[in-house]
Amino acid sequence: PLFQPAPSPFAQPPLLTLSGIVYSANDAYCIINNKIVKPGESVQEAKLLTITQNQVILDFKGQKIKLFVS
Repeated sequence: PLFQPAPSPFAQPPLLTLSGIVYSANDAYCIINNKIVKPGESVQEAKLLTITQNQVILDFKGQKIKLFVS
């Protein structure tokens, strides 16, 4: 083809579903895509950075992704 669209500067983030958060002063983990994940661990190439009482923040190839408990 004569014309090819330029690649997107950002990779398409994976579909991530936050099912729940367990948060205490001593420990925190969450359930994303039916997998228990702790800070520093990854799910579908997205690394979990932070867990708070109502949201998690992940890094996917330099993009920050915030997920909220619905």
